[in-house]
Amino acid sequence: MNNSQLDRKIEELKKLCGELDPFNKISKGHKKLLTKYGLNEIADPFELSNRLILLVENAIMEQLNSNDNNKKSDETKSNPTIH
Repeated sequence: MNNSQLDRKIEELKKLCGELDPFNKISKGHKKLLTKYGLNEIADPFELSNRLILLVENAIMEQLNSNDNNKKSDETKSNPTIH
């Protein structure tokens, strides 16, 4: 997944975290997003909340790792090793 896709995913998940109330009826739009991220059919509101937060954390970590890898790749290109 590229950085712009990760940015969109993170923003979408963060928005969902802010809007979703797992203790009340979940809207069709929220259900669609939950299904998109594999969080369908979770009846326990605590489990749903925890899994949603975990998805956000994992996406952020993936983005950070991707940024680190890109930075290292750029450094290698600009400072080639001489043998």
